[in-house]
Amino acid sequence: MEGYVHSSMRSNDVHCVMAPHTPRAVEDKPRRALIRAVIFCMIMMCVEGICGFIANSLAVLSDAVHMLADVFALSISLFAVYASSWSATTITTYGWGRVEVVGALCSILTTWGLAGWIVFGAIKRTIIILLCASNKNRKNCDEIDAELIFVVGVFGLLMNVVLAIILRFGGAHGHSHGLLHSGADVHEHHHSLDALHDHSHEISQDIESVVIETECGIGNSSHFQLVTSHSEFVNPPLGDGHSYHCGSGSMNLRAAMLHVFGDCIQAFGVVVAASIIWFGNLKTQGSAKSANSYYNLADPFFSFLFGLITIYTTRDLFKEVVSVLLEEVPASVSYDGVRDALLGVENVERIDDLHMWSVGPNFHLLSAHLTVAGCSTIREAKELVEEAAMRCKRLGLAHATIQLNHVSRIENGTTT
Repeated sequence: MEGYVHSSMRSNDVHCVMAPHTPRAVEDKPRRALIRAVIFCMIMMCVEGICGFIANSLAVLSDAVHMLADVFALSISLFAVYASSWSATTITTYGWGRVEVVGALCSILTTWGLAGWIVFGAIKRTIIILLCASNKNRKNCDEIDAELIFVVGVFGLLMNVVLAIILRFGGAHGHSHGLLHSGADVHEHHHSLDALHDHSHEISQDIESVVIETECGIGNSSHFQLVTSHSEFVNPPLGDGHSYHCGSGSMNLRAAMLHVFGDCIQAFGVVVAASIIWFGNLKTQGSAKSANSYYNLADPFFSFLFGLITIYTTRDLFKEVVSVLLEEVPASVSYDGVRDALLGVENVERIDDLHMWSVGPNFHLLSAHLTVAGCSTIREAKELVEEAAMRCKRLGLAHATIQLNHVSRIENGTTT
């Protein structure tokens, strides 16, 4: 018969725990940065829309529509930051930390959609310009107003630089020391061995395996839990005063920064293209405006080039998002390294069902079955799991669930 110990030791009390996570406060820096960015984009979108309507400028109106897409992308990121702090439920037992990952994915796809639209438009535009430049008598060839494009490009570039500054200094890359992004508050538990043995008579006499779950941030305390799958999810601080957290909105801020960076390089491309068209047409046509100039190819060329660059810059974040969603072993964690580290724990003979995955950024989990020998008391089991947990912590795993197999009988702190 295989049984499970279901208790959580807190000081001198033993009690069963079946509690969801308590809510974690929304991180102020990412939230403020994204709110300011959304407000700034909305204001500039309205200004561009009004000015474009008054000036009857399609270029300015198009940029206003682009700003609307920015508002949408940033709003997704803002929602994800809020949602990731919601409390866990009986359905979302790990909380809503993965909303951050989904939000980042939506932001990336929005960026790709805009970049793809620009690339497709550039190809179509190139064909038209080539036809018009090769046939001076061709009708329905539109002039490219390089002066207006230059002004709009400079304005867009400055605007996106300001937006990037808002995100950058509003928490985009700050070193945060927040909680684990699990939606739980920090709880400190100090459990003495005496208290553990005082209540050992409550442990089943038919136990052949023990599931011991512990947070890896136990430091030098005696914190440890014997639990079932309904255990309380606690997030104690790490021994060095820091604590792991699930990204604290960093993934969404990275996605937002990449989106804005894409806008910046697109605007830079517009400025460069407008400059080439402007001075090239002045030299050959005597006017900045021309419908039959090969210099007009600079517009679709740079749009195509920087569109591809925009897509390329998001590749790493996209891989990270997909890795989390597929529950791959985190890139920062070595599977072989973790396995070897656990096999190096005294009395561990074999490891079965070793799994590692991520709920969100910087929140990596582990579950494993350890086959042990010579582990004859609860004290020894506790010490073994503490050692395994500390090794997990050093390797970047924030939460570990460890099952000890082949412990034949535990009664009153001894194996019989």
